[in-house]
Order: sequence, then C-alpha cells, then structure tokens
Amino acid sequence: MNQSVFDSSGQHPNEEYNSESQYTVLQGGQPTLREGFPTVNESIARKLEEEKQAKEIQKSIDEFILKLNKREKFIIGFYLDSQSAARDGTRNIKIDSTYFDNNYLSYELYKLNNCIPHEYTNLISNYKQYLIEDSNYQDLKTNNRCLLYVWFALFGWGYTDGLACFYYGLTDSLADNVIHSLDVCHNLNIDFYGYGPQLLLDEKLKLLTRNKRNAISQAIKNYQFTKLDVRYEKWFVSLEYDELWWCYEYIQKTLPPIQLPVEYKISNDKPFLLEYILFRMDLFGNNWDRHGYINKLKKSMMQKKYRDSRKNTEIIDAILKKNTVRKLDYLAKEWRMNRIQALEKLIEFGYKNDSPFDD
Repeated sequence: MNQSVFDSSGQHPNEEYNSESQYTVLQGGQPTLREGFPTVNESIARKLEEEKQAKEIQKSIDEFILKLNKREKFIIGFYLDSQSAARDGTRNIKIDSTYFDNNYLSYELYKLNNCIPHEYTNLISNYKQYLIEDSNYQDLKTNNRCLLYVWFALFGWGYTDGLACFYYGLTDSLADNVIHSLDVCHNLNIDFYGYGPQLLLDEKLKLLTRNKRNAISQAIKNYQFTKLDVRYEKWFVSLEYDELWWCYEYIQKTLPPIQLPVEYKISNDKPFLLEYILFRMDLFGNNWDRHGYINKLKKSMMQKKYRDSRKNTEIIDAILKKNTVRKLDYLAKEWRMNRIQALEKLIEFGYKNDSPFDD
C-alpha cells in the first residue's frame, strides 16, 4: 500500500514508498532500483548458477550410486527410510526391492541433500559402518546350516525389525537375502540404558550395528560349539532317500513348526533333506535333549522297518530235502544271513537273470 512519508528521517517529501516493492519511485521520474535487490540479469544468472550446482550435485550422486554393490544400496535405502521415519515421527519402514533401484536412490539422496545436508554427509561417509563384518559374511555365504542357525538365533534374541524383509523375497539367493537382512536388523526401540533418546539416529544406528556384529559373531560361535557332529551320528549320512524323507516327515510332525526364509527353497532331493534334518538337530543346542530325540528317531525308524518287513512277508509252507537245507545253511553262513534271507537272495538272482540252469 502506497503512502506519503513525512518524518524526521530526511526522506524526500515527494518520494512515494512501497514497503513490498524493490523500487523507489520519484514523482515525475523513472523508477530506480533500491539497494540490496538484484537486477533481472543478476536473478537469471543466479538461477542458472543454482541449476548448474543442482546438476553437479545430481551427477555426483549418480556416480556415487553406480559404485555401490547390492549390499551397500540396500543399507542406504534402509537408512533413507529410517531418516524419513525419524523426521515424520513414525516407524513405517517398508523394506522392498526398490532399495536396489538406482533411480529411487538418486531421487531420495538428492531430496535428502536439499533438506538436511549434514545427514547426507553422514550417509555418504558412514554407510559402511552399518554392514556386518566381511569375515562373518563369508561364513554365512558358504554354509546354509550356519546361515539358518544364525537367522533363528538372532530372531530368538529379538533382532526382528530388519529381519522382516525375509518375507519380501528380495533376491533369489538365500545367503544374499539373509545377509541383507542382517545388515539392517536394527531394533530402533533400544534405549541404551537411559541415554538412547538423546542420541542422534546416525549414532544410534552405529551403536546398534556394533551390538549386531557382536551378536552375529556370538551366534556363529554358538553354532560351531553346538552343531551336530555327524562323525558321531554317521547313520544320518548313510540313509537312503526314502529313509531321509521319512525322517524329514517325522521331524515335521514331532518338533514345533518354524518359519523358514522365503529363499530357502523347499525341495525333495537327498542333499536338501539331509541339510534340513541336520539343521533341525543343530537348533537343539542342548546335546542331552538332542541325544534323546535322535534315539527316539532311530527307534521309530527301526520299528517302521520292522512293520514294513512284516507287511511284505507271506508265510509259505515248503518241504526241502535235508541236503538242500544243509546247502542253504552253508550259503547263509557265507553270506552272513539267515535261511530266509539267503533263499530270498537266490530267488532275486534267478528273477533278475535269465535262467542260470541247464535244461
């Protein structure tokens, strides 16, 4: 709103002043630019400079993303969602495959750079501190039994927030998905003995990562100490496919059900059955309890074999000459069998081969 200004400030009495305008207007004259306001050319130049800087920032972000592997992209994606949740006062962190998408990360990082530069700097410089140790990574990568044991141990110890991503099917590899999950398994509610609320999220995540690494190392040590040593239970390895399948079904019926990671593909081949059986034995931890369970399993299998043999047995009356019985006993002794087993062996041989007897 225009108004005449007459005061002791020494302002020209014929000057009209608009408090919202950058111009000073003298009666009968041309508008002149007030001090402190840019010219149109300066405004354009400044805008062009800002656009140039924005492009340079975007380029540096894109170059940074191209250097990342999947683990690093995933931890940064999780970090971005954690920052967003912290700013919004929520814990709605959805873990999915967009964390691997370059365009998503580029957009989110640029947005983060514009609104809170210091957190962007922390992210670039500290993201590797949120990853588990490479030595543990190799242990988990090469041993499914150890991998599954660590997952269930951490789950039992309360590291559940990040591990929920198992149910999103992020990768085709069990090891990759478990390791991605362990990288981000932070429980953001941990109070750190009273001073947690005063910590910045970045500092809290670093402390949680240190605790998580210690937990993973401890879980691997527990596995090495408590795993079933097949040298003392060689019969597991010697089982045929049908026997392994029966053991698998017995375990499913007699032990509490467990939620397996999506990427742990259930198959019916012999290596998988053996691996799964040994893994369930590893979870016992307590050798005394496991020993008792294995004895029950072996006893049940022997009973099954006996029942199956009875089902396949038919009593047949046969009259043999004394000389034939003597020969049969001799063969049974040589073959370390009883009479019936030796007789079945001879019949099986004759059945599989063309008549070995002269006409």
